[in-house]
Amino acid sequence: MFITLKPALCRSLTPFPLIPDGTSPELAKQTFTQTFIFGSYIGKVTFYEPMITEAFIKANPAFERTIPPPSNFQSSGYYPTKMRIQKIMDVTNIILEDFVYRTVS
Repeated sequence: MFITLKPALCRSLTPFPLIPDGTSPELAKQTFTQTFIFGSYIGKVTFYEPMITEAFIKANPAFERTIPPPSNFQSSGYYPTKMRIQKIMDVTNIILEDFVYRTVS
């Protein structure tokens, strides 16, 4: 899956940037607890990844949030729209779900 980034943004980033979604608390000068990043290489998003502190997971064993969609997609395919933390007994699952088919844009 690839998502095209704006060229101006790409020039200012290293070859392996981690781009947080715009709703990440640390972007509003709050303490980092959780975010969703779009990892890219040479201006193309190559992976999605939730980043969550251990303290946040322990304090929120049943957390759910939407994943903001990027403005465009280089490849058609299924993309997650929700991230969820689910703790069952001693196992914590980080789940990407509610995939939606997106077309190239």
